[in-house]
Amino acid sequence: MKAKCFPREHDRTDEYSSIFITATNHGRRSVILRWLGGIYADGSKGRIAISTDGVKLQEGEFYETEFGKFDGIMVNGGDMSPLVDIFLEDSAGRHYKIEGGRANTKLISQSKHPLGVRTHG
Repeated sequence: MKAKCFPREHDRTDEYSSIFITATNHGRRSVILRWLGGIYADGSKGRIAISTDGVKLQEGEFYETEFGKFDGIMVNGGDMSPLVDIFLEDSAGRHYKIEGGRANTKLISQSKHPLGVRTHG
């Protein structure tokens, strides 16, 4: 599995407002992606389901998703610890690093994109 992400600028605010992720199965066996996970500043981990049953990728197939500056994955726990890196997790519990995750998460977190302005999609 090869995964990478890109920050996206909002067309009205010219601020980074979302992270676009693409993952491609470069292996010969199918993979079922189940979770988009986060690593937070306090050392905790969290995750959100990609879909109820996951997304099955055969060799060469890809999955794309996007999340915005104000989406739930950006913070974790009662103290609202900020997101510092992201990963994908499959049905077997394997984690896949997302290239550019740490740098692009930082760009989105530091962005001045205003609350109340749609971030993506």
